[in-house]
Amino acid sequence: MAANQLVFDGNARHLLAVHEAGHAVAYLLLGIHVPEVSFTVQGLGGGTETVSGRTRSSGINTTVLALLVSTAAAEAAARHWLTRKNHPLAAELALDSAQHDHASARLLMSETSLPAGIGMLIADILIGQHQDAVAGVANALLAAPGYRLTGPAVVAAADLGATEVGWHQLQQLAREAMPSDEAVEAYLNGQGHHDERARDFFLDQLRTHAILHTPTTAPRRAIEEEIYERGLPALEQALSDAIWTASGTNAAQQR
Repeated sequence: MAANQLVFDGNARHLLAVHEAGHAVAYLLLGIHVPEVSFTVQGLGGGTETVSGRTRSSGINTTVLALLVSTAAAEAAARHWLTRKNHPLAAELALDSAQHDHASARLLMSETSLPAGIGMLIADILIGQHQDAVAGVANALLAAPGYRLTGPAVVAAADLGATEVGWHQLQQLAREAMPSDEAVEAYLNGQGHHDERARDFFLDQLRTHAILHTPTTAPRRAIEEEIYERGLPALEQALSDAIWTASGTNAAQQR
């Protein structure tokens, strides 16, 4: 989840809409479900307003690297947008809009061996390649009643189709961003690999016991959406029940 507050003497709504769209597009690209994107506006007088935004996300065993990238993506999106508008303070304003994100990134960094800055290096690449998706979500958010988009509307506005960045692609981006970095390699082969394997094992178990309804060919974010809508505790209980039933059936057949 990302939440930010911005005071900007200008089009604060559009800037923060782009900021939140950056989060949302990165989440979707990385196979993470986005239940909601929203922001609120409060006037301060003198043509200045404060805008608070939030992008909710949901994913099981999401890697720290994916979270770092999606956290940094908002600042990258804002910077790209301001740069295209030839704003002289593009980098500074984008950074100001991302103070909460930097605090979140520091917490994430404390859980991993990854070097500082790797999230932004990868986010810059992804956002640069998908600026149309960012613009689509930002414009839809600005036009939405109450400045609030729910999951299906976010997916429709991003219009990414089946485009996703899987774990292997993310590893490649990390290695290209920081070649021969020992800390990056240690994470990719250690914690990152473990988290991704744990997620794949859980999903394989759900499929084996016919608990998931989403086709295996669907984008990862669609699978995460089903898990979010049905609730992880309910799915875990269904899996436990299925395993227990299967073990009882097998025991009976062996007698």
